[in-house]
This record gives sequence, structure tokens and C-alpha cells, in this order.
Amino acid sequence: MKRPLTLWICLLFFCCIGEDYVDDYVAPNLRITNAIISIREGLSYQFEALFFDESGREVNNPTLEWSAIPPTAVEIQPDGTLKALEAGNVLLTVSTIGLQGNTIEASFSFEITPKVVSEVTTTTTEVSTSTNDTASSTTDTSTTTTDTATTSTDNATTTTDSSTTTTDTATTTTDTSTSTTDTASSTTDTSSATDSNNDNSEDSEENEEEEEEEEEDGIVVAPQFFEGQIRTTSSYTLEGNFRYEHNGTQIILSLDDTYRASSSLPGLYLYLTNNPNSPEDGYEVGAVSVFSGEHSYTLPASIGLMDYKYLLYWCKPFRVKVGDAQLFD
Repeated sequence: MKRPLTLWICLLFFCCIGEDYVDDYVAPNLRITNAIISIREGLSYQFEALFFDESGREVNNPTLEWSAIPPTAVEIQPDGTLKALEAGNVLLTVSTIGLQGNTIEASFSFEITPKVVSEVTTTTTEVSTSTNDTASSTTDTSTTTTDTATTSTDNATTTTDSSTTTTDTATTTTDTSTSTTDTASSTTDTSSATDSNNDNSEDSEENEEEEEEEEEDGIVVAPQFFEGQIRTTSSYTLEGNFRYEHNGTQIILSLDDTYRASSSLPGLYLYLTNNPNSPEDGYEVGAVSVFSGEHSYTLPASIGLMDYKYLLYWCKPFRVKVGDAQLFD
């Protein structure tokens, strides 16, 4: 009775794996996790790096040495903080010593862009006021009023002159209105000049804000996504294109409509790992429930874009590999 059961288990095991050879060794890996494309001259930026040993396990607090070519282009501290000194192309390298005493390195190139100095021009507008014209018109009105009063003391024969004087008075009143209009115009000019000065002040403030924004935006970070293909490592169907992207908050793993996986696999699970041959020390994304077409997985915010290097499809009941994908080089 025991023999048929043993035979059935063996058949399932070899059918799941497709081949019975598993190699758990991986080359030690040092990776810069926050590469940039460019940085403006005069700005600072702190680089970070992770080190994984021959089993894919992360080594805590490794001793790292940072260097750059040309060395005169930057200042770099032991903790990876870099200050850009002069414009040009830079090759940044970080290195550490592996468990076997060998040197392990990671490097990438970026550009230091020249600092741009913005000039701010201020325009001053002169203001003139027509107060004298108003004062002159007022004096003329007073004089005409006096002439009218004098004419009123004469006899009836001077009535015509009185009427004439009254007409003069009306004329003078019209002149006074004209002077008032001039005063209003002068007031308008004064307001315009004030508005002009306010506009210039606002423009100056806007230029200062733009300069501050440019300082904040002077670092261009490398693209926050990877793309590739899933491949089968067994006799089962497993294929498709993926996109592994950080959306600013967390990572989304998306598979497109080319994705196909055999639904007859017993206990198929998906992992993130640094060893393509084992889920040990990896992150279990979950049991595979979609076997065809587009779908996605949302990962915890605690997972960084370069914390794991591989996708691993794993036959969990029998602990064997079914397929994988490399996220980055």
C-alpha cells in the first residue's frame, strides 16, 4: 500500500520541477539604490547602497568606499553624501570587500549641470501732480464773483453789464470744472504709477520664488521602473511581459495581456527575491490566482524599488522553481 503512494509523490515532484538540479549560489551583489541622471553644480545629494552575499542575503551595515572620476568634480563623504563642484560628466563608484576577500563594485555615470544665474531688472516710474492748475482756477473764480457784486450796486442801466458779468461767472465756473478734471487725471496717473511699482515688486518676488524652485528641482532622479519578461524553467507554461514601477508611494507589479501560466500547477506562488533559485529571505507576494491576461500586484510601501532583483514563481508544496524574471542588471 505504501509503494503506490510513494510513486505518486515522486511523479508529482518531478513533473513540477521539470529538472531536478537546483543551484542556490548567486554572485555577491552591490547596488546603488537611488541613482540620478543629473545634478546642478553646487547642490548636494546622498547616495545609498545595498550589499547581498553569495546566498542573496542582505549584509547589514557593510563597509563602503565611495569614489568619483574626475575626483575634482565632486566632494563625497564616507556616508555617500556628494556635493557637485564643477560641470561635466562623472563616474561614481562604490566598493566593498566580499566574504571571500574579493572586491565588489557598483558604478554609474551622471552629469553635473552648470548653475544658471538669473538677473532681475527693476524699473522706477516718476509721478507728477497738477496741483497748481487747480489753485489758479480757484483764484479766477473769486475775482469774477467780486466783479458781479460791484455791478449789482449800479442803476438799472447797468443790468445788461450785470448779465454779461454773470455769463463770465458761468464761464469761469466751467474753467473750474476743467481744472477739477485735470486734478482727477493727475490722481489717475498717481494710481498708475503706484500700480507699476507694485507690479515690479511682485515680479521681483516671483523671480526669487522661481530661483528657489529651480534649486529644489536641480536633481534629476533615474527612472523609477523596470520592464522585462517572465520565463519558464519547467515543463509548464509560464510567460509574459512585466512592469515593476514605483508610483511615488509604493510599487506596482503589472503583467500585460501576453501573460500565460498553466493552471494545473499545484500551489504556484510568486515571490520577490535576491536569489533566483530560492524564496528564502524573499518576500511572498502571494498565491497565483490569475493564469491569463492583464493583472497587477500592489506591494507594501516598505519595499524599495531595488530591494529585490528577481521575480520567482515557486511550486510551494514541493519547494521547486517553476519560472523567474530578472528585474534589473
